[in-house]
Amino acid sequence: MTDPVSQITRFGRYLSWTVADQIIGLGVPRLVLFPILGAWLGNDAFGAFGIALSLTQMIGLSPSNGLMGYLIRDYSRETEARQALMVRTTLVLTALVVLPFTLFFVFGAGLISRAYDNNPTLIRLLPFLGLYLLFTNVGETA
Repeated sequence: MTDPVSQITRFGRYLSWTVADQIIGLGVPRLVLFPILGAWLGNDAFGAFGIALSLTQMIGLSPSNGLMGYLIRDYSRETEARQALMVRTTLVLTALVVLPFTLFFVFGAGLISRAYDNNPTLIRLLPFLGLYLLFTNVGETA
């Protein structure tokens, strides 16, 4: 059994890394990049960016998070060869689950933009954010 001080220290390190991840992953884009992007794009284009980002973030990391739960649960019980196979399988499954959404955003951008008065900025942004969704999920799994 570990002593309470080492448990608290270990938890403190974990908490520090988690907070740093949230600050870098969420805080910096929202507090630094979004205001710069808003000033650079202008009101209408930044509004379209917000819509496009919202549409892709509704899916977000759900596919990779769902698959990673199973991987984390069973990973430690398997041999090294099986662990490698599990990671490869999870990467492939993540890509396969997210790919239809990515294709929908890439090829369906015009269809989606019709709900927003055929906004040309939305048509240009959705394909890139759809690809970002794919790469983020695969990167999160890797």
